Amino acid sequence: MKIDIYKGYKPLCYINKEEILVFKQMKFYIFNLSKSEFKYICTLPVKFIKKLLWKVRICQRIFRLVPRTAIYMEDNKALVSFNGGVYLLDIEAKNIVKVHQFREGMSNVLSFSKISKTRNVDKGIYYGDYFGNFHKDGVGIYKYDEDLGSFKKVFEFLKGEINHIHQIVEDKYRDLVWIFTGDSGEAASIWYTKDNFKSVTKFLVGSQLYRACKVFVVEEGLIYATDAPLEQNYIRLIKIKNEEISDENLADINAELKKENERLIAVSEENLAKIDGASIYGGAEKEGFLWSTTVEPDDIYGSNLFYLLSYKRGPGIKSWNSYVLLYEYNNRALRVINSYKKDIYPMGLCQFGSVMILEDEFECGKRILYGIGLGKIDNKMIVIS
Repeated sequence: MKIDIYKGYKPLCYINKEEILVFKQMKFYIFNLSKSEFKYICTLPVKFIKKLLWKVRICQRIFRLVPRTAIYMEDNKALVSFNGGVYLLDIEAKNIVKVHQFREGMSNVLSFSKISKTRNVDKGIYYGDYFGNFHKDGVGIYKYDEDLGSFKKVFEFLKGEINHIHQIVEDKYRDLVWIFTGDSGEAASIWYTKDNFKSVTKFLVGSQLYRACKVFVVEEGLIYATDAPLEQNYIRLIKIKNEEISDENLADINAELKKENERLIAVSEENLAKIDGASIYGGAEKEGFLWSTTVEPDDIYGSNLFYLLSYKRGPGIKSWNSYVLLYEYNNRALRVINSYKKDIYPMGLCQFGSVMILEDEFECGKRILYGIGLGKIDNKMIVIS
C-alpha cells in the first residue's frame, strides 16, 4: 500500500481514470494520479476581502471558502458548488463562470447527482436544496439545463414536509430515483419518483433510521450509513421487492407500503453494524462500501451561538475520532480502515471533524480522502494506492 499526502489540495471529482479535479488557494488544477503531477486550469474569481480571508485556514473553515463538491460532465466541463452558487468550469477553455445562484440562506449543495440509467427520469445533473430551514419552508429539486446554462426547478416539497435534501440517487434495478431527506420527525424520510418528478411518493417516513446522506443501490435494495447525531448510528440494508397484490389484500399489508399500478414495493430492514458516529460521506469499492463518521455537536441549541461554540458531542457521536469504515458487502463484515482525531476548534463554527471520500465511478483502484477539522489531516488530500 502506498500513501501520498498533498497539503492544501482538496479533491473535488474524478475526470477520468487517470485524472481528478482539485482546488488549492483559489485555483483549480488537474491532478494526474499515475504521474502525481498538477496542471493549472484557472483561478476562481472572488472579491479582494475573500482572497485575504482565504490565506488563513481557520477563516476558510469559518466562512466556508473552499468549494464543497463538484461533478464532471461531458465536453471537458464540471459544475462546482461554492459560495452560494454553482460555477461552470470549462477545463479546455480554462475559465470558470457563475451560472446559478442558490436560494437565500443556502451556501452549498451536499452533493450533485447524475441520473443516466433510468427510463422514467430524464438524464442529467440534479441537486436538492440543502440549508437549515428550521421552519420547513418549501424545498426544491433542480436539474441542470444545458441549453439555458443554468438549473431549473423540477419539483418542490410543500411547506412543512421536510427541512432539506441529503441525497438524490438513481436505482437502475427498480427504474426509479430515490430522495433522502432530513432532519427530524417526519422530515427524516425516504421518497421516490417513477414519473420524472411529476410526483414524489413517501416510502419510509419519520425515523432517524431513515436519515442518510450517502446511499448505495444494490440488487437487494438500499444500503447506507445513518446520519443521526442524537441517536445510535448504523449501517443499514433495506431489502426491496415488487409483488403483485389484489385490492382485497391491501388491508393486511403494512401501512408504510404503497400500492402503485397493481404493484407493491415490499420492505424488510436490517441493521448490519453499529458505528460510532453519524455519517455524511462515502464511496463504493470492489470489496464493498466506504463511509466515514463525523464528529459533530449536540444540535439541541439549533443554529445559535451555543451550538456554534459547543464542545459537547451529540449522543450519537461516540468518539472524538472520525473513522473511515469499509463494509464488506459479500462477507457482511465491517473494518476500520483509518481514524483521525478532531482538532481543538469548535465543531459548529469551524466545521465538523470528518473525512470526505471522493467517489470513484471509474474504479481506478485508488482511495482518495480529504480531512476537515481533524488534527493530522485537516486540509490535506490523501491518495492511497
